[in-house]
Amino acid sequence: MVYPEKARRMGITGTTICEFTIMKNGNIKELHLKETSGYASLDEAARKPSNMPALSPNLPSPPE
Repeated sequence: MVYPEKARRMGITGTTICEFTIMKNGNIKELHLKETSGYASLDEAARKPSNMPALSPNLPSPPE
């Protein structure tokens, strides 16, 4: 994720926990905030899939 520059300058830190689905092509779908960091700017940055690292589309298929 891209850390918000203003939060970095102000020394704001925290942990945001998200839950999401990774599609077969590596795209993120249905990103939900599960636990807030206590800072809106950090939570908002975590909600943006464009801030996530590229994910591998070569995920194993679920068991049948």
